[in-house]
Amino acid sequence: MSAFIVTHNHINAIVSFAGQHNINGVAGREQATAELLLAENTRSVNYRYHSSEPVAAIVFVAQDPTLSPIDVIKACDCLDYQSCETDDWRSTLAYQLLDSIQSDATSRLVGYANAAWEIA
Repeated sequence: MSAFIVTHNHINAIVSFAGQHNINGVAGREQATAELLLAENTRSVNYRYHSSEPVAAIVFVAQDPTLSPIDVIKACDCLDYQSCETDDWRSTLAYQLLDSIQSDATSRLVGYANAAWEIA
């Protein structure tokens, strides 16, 4: 499968969820967060295709309503897949943020809070 740069709407939807729930202090820093995620996605695609496309300007626009938890998980999976081409992806702030967003969204899935922690 080929790598691509996700749409600004895609990034804005993820960042909107993170801001709404203040995941890793994103609330109030949505613009910088959107720029970070787009930059890492672009860096990945450039690395994959031996290119040097500049990072496009992104303007954060809050998405209303925000995505459901399952939609956020899937959107993060997509962005992770498109951003993972560099050798250091898993050590980047963008990766850590996506991981935190997915963990938060997972804990918000219907039934998660009532599920057994340990299977006896």
